[in-house]
Amino acid sequence: MTTTSNSPFTQKKFDCLEFKQQVQAQIYQDLNAMDPQEIMEYFRKSSHSGVLGQWWKTVAH
Repeated sequence: MTTTSNSPFTQKKFDCLEFKQQVQAQIYQDLNAMDPQEIMEYFRKSSHSGVLGQWWKTVAH
């Protein structure tokens, strides 16, 4: 089966790379004015409060 540019298979609803770049830009802005201790705390809080943190709590015990 050949897809064309008009095919629904080639029309993106979610652009993963664009989303990744937006998130990275936001993190960069958040961290830009922080000292190393603040950066460590930022990632510590982020890792504990996100979805991955919730999952980790269930498998770590």
